Amino acid sequence: MPLLHYKYGGSTAARTIACTGWHDEAAKLPEGDGGGSIFAQTGTALHSVMEGILEGEIDDIGGQVMGREFEGVEMTEEHEPLIVDALRAWDELCQELKIVDYLAEQTYEQTPEIGGTADIIGWNDELVVIADWKFGQGIQVSPINSKQGLFYAMVTEDEMPALFKQPNGKWKVIVIAIIQPMPSRDGHETLQLWKTSHASLELFREAHHKALNGKKTLVAGSHCTFCPAEAVCPVKTGAAHAAKLLDPTSVVTLKESLDLAFMLEPWIKSVKALAHEQLELGTAVEGYKVVSKRATRKWTDEAGMLKKLKNRKLKIGEVTKPPVILSPAQIEGVLKKKKIDSAFIGDYINAVSGGTVLVTEDDPRETTLSAKALTEALSRL
Repeated sequence: MPLLHYKYGGSTAARTIACTGWHDEAAKLPEGDGGGSIFAQTGTALHSVMEGILEGEIDDIGGQVMGREFEGVEMTEEHEPLIVDALRAWDELCQELKIVDYLAEQTYEQTPEIGGTADIIGWNDELVVIADWKFGQGIQVSPINSKQGLFYAMVTEDEMPALFKQPNGKWKVIVIAIIQPMPSRDGHETLQLWKTSHASLELFREAHHKALNGKKTLVAGSHCTFCPAEAVCPVKTGAAHAAKLLDPTSVVTLKESLDLAFMLEPWIKSVKALAHEQLELGTAVEGYKVVSKRATRKWTDEAGMLKKLKNRKLKIGEVTKPPVILSPAQIEGVLKKKKIDSAFIGDYINAVSGGTVLVTEDDPRETTLSAKALTEALSRL
């Protein structure tokens, strides 16, 4: 099902409470292309797969998922263990908590600006589970005091208040579950649970309401991660100005300098990301441009290439590293050792750039045509 994007939702709940003015700052930003990173797109695609499985639309991962596109992302063998591990954890959760029923990908809202979509809402007579798929392989997410989980519990209770009451009228236990498959990490627990009371949900509700209706202030912290306004946030830009006044080689101000360094590292990345996006969209940024990354050479016809190599009396074992053929550069090295002219392999090579990179204007590489300029050029054809 298509995701609705609310002004205030679950993924931004912690930031909304900690930094009440973030959205006002974000509203000042120029519009981007809205595409998101490949990691975000992959996460959305895997969510779509899991929804299909839980809704009974997919019952064969190999036949109905692998090789197919979901939300514009092709599912490959690298995604399969994530899906399998996530399903195993979901089965474990259902057995451990004795879940009797559930709803997948339910969207509930308080107002047209406040709402969100919970990945799974499960229940029995004693508890309600708010489960969230997390497919990111970088930061491990904890369910403990999860503002995102409590937000989804809040909007779910608004929609289905009876779901949160036991048959005897007492409040049910609320369980926030994070299912984050990381098969490659030793000791990682795919399923993590946090059991809490309805009282903690009411405290969250109060804090969230106060944040939305109180004074708007800007506060830096871990909640700045993924904030769209980080690049232009006055708190971060103010810290940057403060850092310029400090001597980075002074032991006397080392702690202050170090505090600012840790605060500004993610800000620097955000500034570069914003500039990169705007330059690719055709916005001029004085002194900077985007250029194509170094092209990576790839084979266009591996079978034909191997046949040519055999004709020059090279053995398969010399030009392959099971289960793949060596790269163009590696095979050039093999040919050089055997004193064979490598010019002929050029017919089987295609150089493909992996995107663009932000550089200063004096970089000797040619400016890459922006997405806006390319679209306008194509429209004139």
